[in-house]
Amino acid sequence: MANTVLSEKLQELINKYADDKSYQKESLVIESKRAETLPKLQTVVRDFVEERATLRMLRDEVGPIVRAAKVWGAQGKFLMEMNKLVKNHDEHAPIAENMLRQVLHDISVQNMGQKIEQFYRLLQMSVYGSGAKERMRRVPCFPATRLY
Repeated sequence: MANTVLSEKLQELINKYADDKSYQKESLVIESKRAETLPKLQTVVRDFVEERATLRMLRDEVGPIVRAAKVWGAQGKFLMEMNKLVKNHDEHAPIAENMLRQVLHDISVQNMGQKIEQFYRLLQMSVYGSGAKERMRRVPCFPATRLY
């Protein structure tokens, strides 16, 4: 019974999407604009992963790219979390920076969820010394934050 209701709701959503030509057209425009910025973003992220850039440099370079494109939905929450990461997690050593590099290395569609969970768990570990748990409560890098 529950599976039947779920199947009907899913089919209803599929039909709504298929019938909404305006939304599909808008999605194609957004996808095209995002595709224009991907080479720049890939270069910036690659430089960070390959240790040619710091976390601060990553934030400083990603911000203007996603803001200018206005199609990533990253102007608010995502960039705010990047700022928190830079300001609050690497006071004495580049711990979060190195963890983020490790997580981004070899990331793919198949392992993205796993990598996000890995980074979140690493941030929650007591690698920041005394007061880490209190600091994490005050200024987390939220796991639900996403690029779009």
